[in-house]
Amino acid sequence: MSKIQDDYETEDAYKTEDNYGTEDNYETEDSYKTEDSYKNVDYHGEEDDPYAYLAENSGHKGGLFIVLLTLILLVAGFFTIHTLRKNRQEASGLNAVETGDETGNTGDNLAESSASTEDTGIGNAMDRAEKEAPIPFAQSLEEVASYVDQLESEKYSATITLYLDQATLDSLADLNEELNAAFYLCSNHSEKDADAEGRIATEFSINCSDEYFVYHHRMDGWQIPAERSMASELNKAIDAVLKECITAGMGDYDKELALHDYLTENCEYSETGVQMEHTAYGALVNKKAQCDGYAKSMYLLLSSQEIPVKMVAGTTADGQTSHAWNQIQLEDVWYNLDVTWDDPLGAQKPNHMYMNVSDDIMKIGHVWDDSRTFACDTNDENYYMKNGIFFTDKQSMFDYIQSEVTANGWADCVGYGLYLNHDELNALFGAGHSHIIAGDGGYQCVQYQ
Repeated sequence: MSKIQDDYETEDAYKTEDNYGTEDNYETEDSYKTEDSYKNVDYHGEEDDPYAYLAENSGHKGGLFIVLLTLILLVAGFFTIHTLRKNRQEASGLNAVETGDETGNTGDNLAESSASTEDTGIGNAMDRAEKEAPIPFAQSLEEVASYVDQLESEKYSATITLYLDQATLDSLADLNEELNAAFYLCSNHSEKDADAEGRIATEFSINCSDEYFVYHHRMDGWQIPAERSMASELNKAIDAVLKECITAGMGDYDKELALHDYLTENCEYSETGVQMEHTAYGALVNKKAQCDGYAKSMYLLLSSQEIPVKMVAGTTADGQTSHAWNQIQLEDVWYNLDVTWDDPLGAQKPNHMYMNVSDDIMKIGHVWDDSRTFACDTNDENYYMKNGIFFTDKQSMFDYIQSEVTANGWADCVGYGLYLNHDELNALFGAGHSHIIAGDGGYQCVQYQ
């Protein structure tokens, strides 16, 4: 608010009789205005009466104090305006104008704010300071995305205005790939005026997803808007998954494994083209999703357990097919995590091939801008590495498969740098066994029975 009456402009704050304006404090005859103290008996007549002189020149007995009080308020008002203007000009954030038609009371709030600022010079000064606040300048899509990430809107959407150079403006078609895909979607943008330096003022309409409201509800205590019924359903689904999968005493790796297996066993990869498949709601409520639905689900599930996690947007190895996955931090080390590819079409069982792998392995089948992600340099927390079934020589891998199939009727392991093929496995174990090779070239998961 530009001016809060309760702070400094009400009589309760500085002009109450209880503070210092009562006769008991400064105007009683006992204090200094008794005849014995200044109205000496030597005075004669009405002209010589000091009391009459004060009354005539001040208008009332507290005139002097009212003058002093007025001066104090003027000085305080000046410093208030100065401080507010300085704070506004130093703020580097964005001019976010939240839209609130859904709330039904935004107009009343704006009217109340206007009424509180238009009736004094202080309010007008604050209005001017707000209008004079500089529009931030973004010189890349990454910088645009960083301003969007600063949004903390508890409403459905928000509008931000940024200055852009021409190159950034020309690349805005790729903006949604730069945004936190779990939270935001830029629905449109419009160009405004250019300044003297050729920078184009651009207004963005940012839509906040159901995942956005669920995340802030779980992490920051926000209330999910009553109108966002799907967000509420998603939040309940997350509660149910956590109740089923997480038990006391679990470490972060065990929590990740339980949530990973829940998704691969309960969510079906689907490509029907329905938009809901691209959401956590699709994965956790409808149980059908595409890659970004899996990734958004893991983002919310792991965040709910306070495990550091990140969304990553990229493509498959061909560079043409869009794909999404996660990064997760365990024991202060970051790993790549692709739950979608651990739930492959046609597999007999979900595997753990892309659960916590290095960038070197991930780049065999994935393409992304690694300047915007964390470096993943080790496979220490990889599922197969931790279980001793991560093989770099064929004979050791074949020996393991033979012993596991003989003992348990099932084998599941990975080979790195082995370049296995079906004919080779059939020659070793015979055509009576079935096997699946997932992955390409240098990194492969073999499931055999």
